Amino acid sequence: MKNKKYQFEIEENNVIRAAIAPMGIDFRPNTRFYMGDYICRIYAIMQYPPTQEYGWVSKINNIAGTIVNFTSTPITETNIVEQLSKIINASRAEAENTRDALQRQRKTKTADDTTRLMARMEENNEKIAKFCCTVMVMGNDEIDFEQKCNRVESIISGVGCKLRCLSRMQKDAWKHISPSYAPVELIGDVGNRPMPVNAFYGGFPFQNSGFNDGVGYYLGVDNDGAPIIFDLWKRDGARTNSNISIIGGSGKGKTTLIKHIIVSELIRGTKVIVIDPETEYKAICDMFREDGISRWIDACGGRNGMINPLQVRPNHFRTRKKKNPRARVSVSLHYILKRLKSSLNCIFPNLLRYRKPYLRKGLSLCMRNSI
Repeated sequence: MKNKKYQFEIEENNVIRAAIAPMGIDFRPNTRFYMGDYICRIYAIMQYPPTQEYGWVSKINNIAGTIVNFTSTPITETNIVEQLSKIINASRAEAENTRDALQRQRKTKTADDTTRLMARMEENNEKIAKFCCTVMVMGNDEIDFEQKCNRVESIISGVGCKLRCLSRMQKDAWKHISPSYAPVELIGDVGNRPMPVNAFYGGFPFQNSGFNDGVGYYLGVDNDGAPIIFDLWKRDGARTNSNISIIGGSGKGKTTLIKHIIVSELIRGTKVIVIDPETEYKAICDMFREDGISRWIDACGGRNGMINPLQVRPNHFRTRKKKNPRARVSVSLHYILKRLKSSLNCIFPNLLRYRKPYLRKGLSLCMRNSI
């Protein structure tokens, strides 16, 4: 009896392969490199804001898909005074010699900020050190990589810092940011910038963790249990409008969060308009009554809730500063018919053009007689 030979097809386990095999790194491009399956790019912060708020470093550290590295170099007071004096003199000289108004304004601001920094050193005896911040962006593919790079540039610009891609220095920057190498002197020479030590310490996450606008209302907690204080109307470099999107699966609390935001805004005096086809927000509308009257409108049926676009309310034209009552009515009808022009085009799309003035004239006469 012959033994049968069985052949098995073993599927390739990418997780085990990645754990056993060393990760390949390719530094051929000038502004990016490939580390395993990731596309990477390393930036350096070249300029910090003259005044920092608490928790400013946490906004940089908490960007998804990035690795952030900070290195500090202590310096003596004599060296820092000499360096700051050179910066002030060079900036003022360039401001006087340049013909570009924008460049002159920037150099003047740099000289003024450096002068204030020196004054803080002398008056408050603040310690100054050189800090170098490098940010490595990691993307799964080209689209994800470009999106993360744009997000990093936007957030760091919103903090008030200036970012620069370390072109032709990606290999040295990777060694500088990697825990397997010592800090590279070349990257330190490029990225080291003087900053008060207290300003840097005040920017760490334990000073101001999570999403905190400082004003507004309590929204919830983040993954670390830190409270989230949210102000819908706050503006900064990264938030230029109040548009928000709430995304989540079924039963994850989207409606609860929306109701919480609506109630919080109503308490603050914000006017809120909700289009509610499922009648989920009627209780909130009845809760916040004006003069004892609910502002709920049933646009789908019911005599008390139907909207008549042709109705002329007396309060509309009585507020007009016109002595003649008929003139007030004419002003009111003018604005109403102007708004109804687009509605008539939708309701009667096949109506001939020369008949539309007759229709508006008839509506005007009917409204005048009904008032």
